[in-house]
Amino acid sequence: MSFSLPLGVSTPQNASGLTPAIKRNAIIPNATKKSTANFTKQLNISYNTNWQNPVVHYSVEGGEWQTHPMQRHIASSGPSWAHFSLEDHQLPADADQTTLELVITNGQGAWDKAPGDQNYKIQSPGRYRLQHGQLQPVTCPPVLVITDLDDTLIGSSVHDDKATLKFTQWWQSHGVPAGGRLVYNTGRALDLFIQLLEEKAHCIAEPDLLISSVGTKIYKKAGSNNSWVQDEEYEKRLGRGWELEAVREAAYAALGAVGTEKNAF
Repeated sequence: MSFSLPLGVSTPQNASGLTPAIKRNAIIPNATKKSTANFTKQLNISYNTNWQNPVVHYSVEGGEWQTHPMQRHIASSGPSWAHFSLEDHQLPADADQTTLELVITNGQGAWDKAPGDQNYKIQSPGRYRLQHGQLQPVTCPPVLVITDLDDTLIGSSVHDDKATLKFTQWWQSHGVPAGGRLVYNTGRALDLFIQLLEEKAHCIAEPDLLISSVGTKIYKKAGSNNSWVQDEEYEKRLGRGWELEAVREAAYAALGAVGTEKNAF
């Protein structure tokens, strides 16, 4: 079973359903305004790159140039994205007309600039993607996708793998730069999940969050080695009032009451 939910308020496509064309000077036209007036203004950039530590250099409204490391979204296969955001308090009061200039470097002398050795420019808050030298508004709405794995997102046949890969390609090309989040909710324990990721590395996307062991554990990636770390607060919450011995005795009593011949264990 799987389902998806919208995250925040999306920036819709224009009337023709097409993304506005990119101008030669890489200045992006004003993005469509949010549908909710009180929604916090943000400026988000997703950058498609193989660089390990991309860094963005930017200036807001012609102000002092600043440097900020981008946060990478590691993909098991396909394109990897790095993200950079400016919140409401970091934008000028008249944020609807904000001009942001930026370039990106790998920190080792390589630079990504707009055609003609120019700075990339954005003229309004919104969500943007930078890929192959083109800076474009993101038109896909951000969504939260939560799905089971076995016999839902994955199967055992070559045809199943092709279907899984089709979703993965869409997710990594559109879902990730739109700010979406992918969560796997599985009965598998962590070790069996990692084994599955290795077996299906050719077709499955790596999630942002893992709910495992039939909802009893939650993991997220953390640390310098980007390993799976258990959410301790969630574990503590589940453990409140839990009496293992009482549950075990009740289970044995129930099994004894129905008789061993009717037990399905």
